[in-house]
Amino acid sequence: INSGVPLLLSDGRRLKLELNITDDEGMLENVIDIYNYLVKGNDLLLGPLTGNLASEAARIAHDAGRVLMLQDSGIPDLFDGGHPLLFTVDAPASEYFTDALKILKNSRNREDTPTDSMALAWNVDSHSEAVCLGARAAGEDLGYETLRTFTLTDNMVSLTMEVREVTSLKPDVFVGCGSFVDMANLVVSSRALGFSPNAFILMVATLPDFIDAIGAPNAN
Repeated sequence: INSGVPLLLSDGRRLKLELNITDDEGMLENVIDIYNYLVKGNDLLLGPLTGNLASEAARIAHDAGRVLMLQDSGIPDLFDGGHPLLFTVDAPASEYFTDALKILKNSRNREDTPTDSMALAWNVDSHSEAVCLGARAAGEDLGYETLRTFTLTDNMVSLTMEVREVTSLKPDVFVGCGSFVDMANLVVSSRALGFSPNAFILMVATLPDFIDAIGAPNAN
């Protein structure tokens, strides 16, 4: 990592870097143990992905006076919590899908394929909920009508029933906010019921393995 030019600061100092990478396995108890350990010997911390884990990491970093950089969209409540050393490298969660909704709205021929309605589904965590509620607000500001919202669960029977209800309403856009598995199940269930909206707008759908997870026929 230091084989090239070391990190150059604005005051001319050059710093060498040491990476300390630990997998929290998506578990809150691991985040607490890991970040309590990391703050003792590291100046800059990179935060976990999901909302409840990021919130705990932010609390620990704040108490220790360490800079914490989140690599995913920021949850508004988290940045309202009085953490001056907390940053994000992505859009706020409430604006995560705003550009996608704008582009979709503007790219459609109003007479041939109108994009005027949407349905939204999100996982029960603060990050996913913030992304979807932000998308709903942005969409309604753009003129979309919200036909249906629901929360995702691990119960595939419940998911199929919810998707069947959405299918009957025929929204132009289906917005999904959640984990890789949640989004894959959402697409596969929708396609199995013959539902093909003008667009799915999904978290994690840009990951390379996502197409393999849902199957190529469901991606076209």
